[in-house]
Amino acid sequence: YDARRVRHAPGLDLRPPFRLAWTFRGRALLEFPPALAHGRLYLPTFDGRFYALDARTGKTIWRRTTGRCGWATPAVWRQLVFVTFLGRRATCGESVPGLDGVLVAYEAGTGKVVWRRTTGLNESSPLVVNGRVYVGDWDGRVWAFDARTGRTRWTFRTDGRIKGSVAYAGGRVYVGAY
Repeated sequence: YDARRVRHAPGLDLRPPFRLAWTFRGRALLEFPPALAHGRLYLPTFDGRFYALDARTGKTIWRRTTGRCGWATPAVWRQLVFVTFLGRRATCGESVPGLDGVLVAYEAGTGKVVWRRTTGLNESSPLVVNGRVYVGDWDGRVWAFDARTGRTRWTFRTDGRIKGSVAYAGGRVYVGAY
């Protein structure tokens, strides 16, 4: 829900009964939750496709094929959608699915790639705070990128693989490493 990643949305009052509004068949494992913004769901598939779906109808607005594996939830900031991918599609089922990962910034409305940066293998869901995009990678690096340009602002090396997502609170970035 927020940069602290506490998974609590204060003031949100959901009460059953619920009803099915629509169904989307991704034709691959949909392991991670989508991001919701601008009336759309932004959803990566395990085998590297990336969708923008109409939140009301479930219809595909745009779709991109990356040729990589999608193992993280996207993040939305202003009119940009950030998502990480790793490995190659042919290796998605392997325990080490390749040699590198990428962080891609898409235009939220069109799916056009705004920028793309290579990292180590990366299954970290991006976090955007104050115009910076934070991710961790299997090489043990935490990356801070400028959200607008993709320029690397800084990196920090930990002593182990980072497989989870970065959190932010009180002006500090928090991450766990193996």
